[in-house]
Amino acid sequence: NALKTIALALTDENISVRIAAATALAQIGAPAAETIVSALRTASGPLQASLIRSLGRVGHPEAVNILRGMCRGSADVALAALEAMQQLGLELGESRDEILTHPDAEVIKQALELLGIEVNAKELIGLLAHDAWDVRLTAVERLELFTAEEAVRQALKSRFEVEDNDLVQETIVQVLAAKRKARYSK
Repeated sequence: NALKTIALALTDENISVRIAAATALAQIGAPAAETIVSALRTASGPLQASLIRSLGRVGHPEAVNILRGMCRGSADVALAALEAMQQLGLELGESRDEILTHPDAEVIKQALELLGIEVNAKELIGLLAHDAWDVRLTAVERLELFTAEEAVRQALKSRFEVEDNDLVQETIVQVLAAKRKARYSK
């Protein structure tokens, strides 16, 4: 009965009521999974993001496909999908390339957190050219794990020459210096 009432609230004309209903679905748990999935078919914007977060709390057999598809959406939707995937222990899979090239820097940084050390050097080198300085900084910091590779060192040196952010430049210098120090301390 509560599920029917909340499902009805998802169609309310007031967006705040719809978002509250989407959030409440997570409290119901597994019985609400089908309602969440059904509502996601027509939802958009903040309601869609709230439904995605609820899906991350209750799960669903189709969650992996739904959430991977949502990674292509707007920043708030993609961030909610990444959060839900993390809660459910899902991997990015075929959405990996799309999410690492998402136009929003926050989405990329969240994806890097989700992927942890699973990001490869080639993907990180690609992020060195991103428009957002904080994405470039994150890429440089993570590339420290790969400085044994000549291609990584060359990419960092090339990025240093064109980098316009002092913090990113300084971090590149530190990463390259740490590699030299490690090489000579052996």
